[in-house]
Amino acid sequence: MKAIIIAMLVLALNAQADKPKLKPKVKVIEYPTHWGEPPTKKGEGGTYLPHPWGGWGSYPLVKWIIKNQSNYPVHWGKPPLKQTKDYVKLPGPYGMGSTTLRTWIMEKMQKDKSSNI
Repeated sequence: MKAIIIAMLVLALNAQADKPKLKPKVKVIEYPTHWGEPPTKKGEGGTYLPHPWGGWGSYPLVKWIIKNQSNYPVHWGKPPLKQTKDYVKLPGPYGMGSTTLRTWIMEKMQKDKSSNI
């Protein structure tokens, strides 16, 4: 009986090892020219790029986009730099982004609503 269980585990592990690891696709994106050149420093890891750029990029690239982006009302301030790696629909006209960004937008929208802005 133990031999059968071990054989099944070995087969399951081998089947998983044969599956290719999926990586998000990197999109070639043209940013507004007045932003200057995007950072070439790659940094460790990566994450989804902020709306509306989408795709996958390095953390220095994400920080550079957020610094240059003006999608959100100025009185909201800057979006959070550290974000989760998930990808969800954002409220309003803001497209797609992380849960962290969604929470930030929802908090700002609620504050505007309660302040009649």
